[in-house]
Amino acid sequence: MKSCIFALAIILIGLTAAASADSFFELDGFNGFYGSSGVPQGAFDRLKESQRLKTAELKCVAFTPGGDWVVLFGGNGVWTSNGNLPAVKKFAELWKDPKADFKCVAFAPSGGWTILWGQNGSWTEGSIPDDAFKKITEVGRNGGTLRSIAFAPNGGWVLLFDKTGVFYGGIPKDLVKVLNDAIRNRTSVRCVGFAPSGDWICLTDNGWWTSNVDMPASKFIAANIKRGYKPKWLAFTPGDNGKGPYRLETKPAQHIVATLTTDIAHPDAKVDEWYIYAPQVPNLPGQQGVKTTFIPAGVVVKEASPLKRSLYLTRIADGRKEVRAVLTIEATLMSRHLLPLSPGQPPPTVKELSPESVKNYTAWSLTLDFNKPEFQNWMNASGLRRNNGESDMDYAHRAFAYIKHHFTYLWPTPAHTGAETCAAGKSDCGGLSSLFASLMRANAVPARLLGGRWAASQKGDDSKTHVKAEFFAHGVGWVPVDASGAVGDTGGSDFACFGNDAGDFVTFANDQSLMLDLFVSGNVDIPIFQGLAHWWRGSGADRNSRFTEMWTVQKK
Repeated sequence: MKSCIFALAIILIGLTAAASADSFFELDGFNGFYGSSGVPQGAFDRLKESQRLKTAELKCVAFTPGGDWVVLFGGNGVWTSNGNLPAVKKFAELWKDPKADFKCVAFAPSGGWTILWGQNGSWTEGSIPDDAFKKITEVGRNGGTLRSIAFAPNGGWVLLFDKTGVFYGGIPKDLVKVLNDAIRNRTSVRCVGFAPSGDWICLTDNGWWTSNVDMPASKFIAANIKRGYKPKWLAFTPGDNGKGPYRLETKPAQHIVATLTTDIAHPDAKVDEWYIYAPQVPNLPGQQGVKTTFIPAGVVVKEASPLKRSLYLTRIADGRKEVRAVLTIEATLMSRHLLPLSPGQPPPTVKELSPESVKNYTAWSLTLDFNKPEFQNWMNASGLRRNNGESDMDYAHRAFAYIKHHFTYLWPTPAHTGAETCAAGKSDCGGLSSLFASLMRANAVPARLLGGRWAASQKGDDSKTHVKAEFFAHGVGWVPVDASGAVGDTGGSDFACFGNDAGDFVTFANDQSLMLDLFVSGNVDIPIFQGLAHWWRGSGADRNSRFTEMWTVQKK
């Protein structure tokens, strides 16, 4: 349906199906453009129509997180798929100002947006990064010319002003280097475009750079420059908001037999009874065919949390002061890789979680304490609340990338829970995984922690303990993530540790917060289970107690 609603030529075009995450628009010259396969047909038609006007320069193409689009062209012209967008309504107001001269509109993943017009005019509504808003205001107040702003999926941003001015925040280090070189060499940056994956392309008057030469957009830019065209603008479509376009490829990676040998001693105490818990290691998407044995033999019990996970419980009341316990785990570890669906490939059939599982994996806990006001305030201030229509996968992408670029690794750390980690800005594997899982649960995406050990034998004091996480994406399944791996890999891509698991990790227990009976003082919450838990009842001193572990792994 087409209808003209403003004299400034705002045209409404019906939105087509969701585009591929690789789709993009490129503008070059005065009114040249290119739209890759999968771009909205309505936007393509309007660009073509604007091109036929000949006197109207194509200036900007922008997409909302939900897939709506806006095109700016000469004479303060605006084409859009949705006249009810707040930004479009603001264009209708600004159009009355003869000095408006629309330059750029940009939509942040958090739902906010910014319009730049005239020499230093700007308008922002909704949530955009605070530091970006301050820099826009600073440039405008100082009489600078605001040219464009781009928002990254992880909450980063790049502001271009005057001829060579650049401000930025929260962006990948390789892009920081490119922009700093441009500033130092007084090179004018024309545009920075961010793909939904977190990859980027930077166009300047003196060349171009990209984080991924294999992206379709990168290949097109390279070929177009060889043909003599100078690209000036690049806009990526948002990711697919439906069930796809991803699938998890799961394959056997290795078969292992792992042994955790634990020696416990209380030589100065009179021990009446030992209580020793060990995990009955579960079958999970990342580990199959699991067989667990535990010595000294005990009984299998259910812990008291809603998940009611199975554990071995051994009680020893023969007066001994020392115990050696051996936990043996045999399993096939599975590699998992998140892959895009091939053209025409139907999405896989994935069993949905039960209502009870959804409830359990979206609940707050002592570790995933997203119910606390300080966590909620941080989430809002960081623009990390889930947008209307934002898919499980798209939100997880955005939250994971934000953690990678805004947090650092610290061990040992006092910050272990989600709320503590967001306040500190740093933590270890447990804290960073708790932060990610807390964000997922706070935004109604099922998530769980995976505590365990790497599938490699212990050397010295390196116990090989680690904590990862998983989230459940509708139509995809349980997607593995390693938040501390991403934070620690400062030179790696945003998503090397997202949806990629080599099958080299043994998970001891499904999720966190196991409620164990102490028998002497009620239940206790065990945040992460990565070995044995033990208590003793008796009397006497406990000065020279010993606790040692040895983790060995054999590969078959």
